[in-house]
Amino acid sequence: MFKWFMRVSVVVLCIASAWVNMPVVKVASGDVGTRNCRYVALGDSICRGYGLDDSSKQCYASLINQWLSQRYDYVFHDNLGEDGLESRELLSYLTDPSRKEYNKYTKTLKDADLVTVSIGSNDLMHLLNISGNIDEMISDNKEKFVRACRAFGETFPKIIRAIKKVAPDAVIVVGNVYNPCHGLESFQEVYQVADHYICELNQGYENVPDVLVADVFSAFQGSHEKLVNMAIRKDAIDPHPNARGHEIIAEKMLEKIQEEET
Repeated sequence: MFKWFMRVSVVVLCIASAWVNMPVVKVASGDVGTRNCRYVALGDSICRGYGLDDSSKQCYASLINQWLSQRYDYVFHDNLGEDGLESRELLSYLTDPSRKEYNKYTKTLKDADLVTVSIGSNDLMHLLNISGNIDEMISDNKEKFVRACRAFGETFPKIIRAIKKVAPDAVIVVGNVYNPCHGLESFQEVYQVADHYICELNQGYENVPDVLVADVFSAFQGSHEKLVNMAIRKDAIDPHPNARGHEIIAEKMLEKIQEEET
């Protein structure tokens, strides 16, 4: 459950000293309490809102932030989504002091109440190549797909432990990986390959302590709506969710957040 930071005063307070990443709060005379929440979104281009008309309003992290803003007096929100980010890179950002991103990530995560994570899809996507024969791609990359899924299963728990080390009181919610080819006839061959290994990779989210898993995969599979951009650009697949897809991701994550609150 999120921490409530209660500040009570009987006089007008003007805080002149600089607080890192925290705005000055002026408390009027009388007994006043404020409820604050620090929310950090970590992950890949899905987290960042790639391909949306206005990611600051439409991406799932922004939608969750809007929901929090209706419940808290102040929400301090940081979105650290990065295009192309794979799980091993995120882990290095969180654990390797020699990385330039390390200080930024640890400072941002400190005192976080809520952390959402979108990671794992790029661990597989870089292996998909639709420029040639699909059967050849499968035979050539089979062992690579298997190794990628196993590696993710080892890396993901380390990511959660690293987040908990910096933000021990944070609620952590992760969305598992959806199949972007679902329901698209022109991508049926790719769908079969992707579905098998996505399901295998998604096992890496299961039975990991200190994290709530939002079942984005099942939500996308069970929908008849168009939830992804799904286009071919320079022989590569664009698998990113559209605005409606981000709404679904936000809904599934918020379900987990609300379960944690009750």
